[in-house]
Amino acid sequence: CANSSDPCFVSTGGCPSGCAAGYRGESCTQPCQSGKYGKDCISSCSEFCVAEVNGIPVCDNIRGTCLNGCKVGYMLPQCDKSCPAGTYGKDCKFNCSQFCIADINGTSVCDHVNGTCRKGCQDGYMFPTCNQKIVDTSDHPPILVIVGAVLGVLAAVVIISVIVVIVWRRKKAKPRQHNGNNINRSSFNLMNIGSMNSHSETELTTREKNHKNKESKSKEKGNIETSNDGAGAYYNVVSDVSRTTIQLKNLDMFLS
Repeated sequence: CANSSDPCFVSTGGCPSGCAAGYRGESCTQPCQSGKYGKDCISSCSEFCVAEVNGIPVCDNIRGTCLNGCKVGYMLPQCDKSCPAGTYGKDCKFNCSQFCIADINGTSVCDHVNGTCRKGCQDGYMFPTCNQKIVDTSDHPPILVIVGAVLGVLAAVVIISVIVVIVWRRKKAKPRQHNGNNINRSSFNLMNIGSMNSHSETELTTREKNHKNKESKSKEKGNIETSNDGAGAYYNVVSDVSRTTIQLKNLDMFLS
């Protein structure tokens, strides 16, 4: 009962002064329904209390304290107030950056939920939280640019090297082929010359043999002389004995 010293109704058990905060019913024995708290359970838990699975915010039935804590940017116990100026985040544990542009009263103002500086950053710092300095990329080119340039140079070197090797091999292969052609041509010419020489020698040898055979025949005919010594007798006078040697295989040609 609201007043614990008051006696309850004998017939119903009700409290003459009503139920204490957080309870309800005729006999004031039932706690407030989910999402409610306080005197006669007429107050609602803050919408910034972390809700249960069913989506209803959960708070203490008497004082309205959020049992599962507050959503980001709100303060305990009842999560009905946002973080004080200059703080933000879960349970308001974080301070706004000192490099946020200050408010009129000199307070660094940021969003109570995510810490974004509402009026921007001071020079040299990165939005939105103004906690990081801006790096001057004019003196220090980005790493990706440097890596890309190095890879490009390496690729160019590889391509040029491959081209040089291909050209060198082609130039090296051409003289060999040319020399081989010259050798083949020289060999062919030598063979032709040798064949012509052999043919000429054979023809010359045959002519010489025929000439010698004709000379031998004319000499033999000249050496046969007919003489009349008054007695009517004929005889052969051989002025010189032929020393020509005739092979058996050439005998028919010699006789003809």
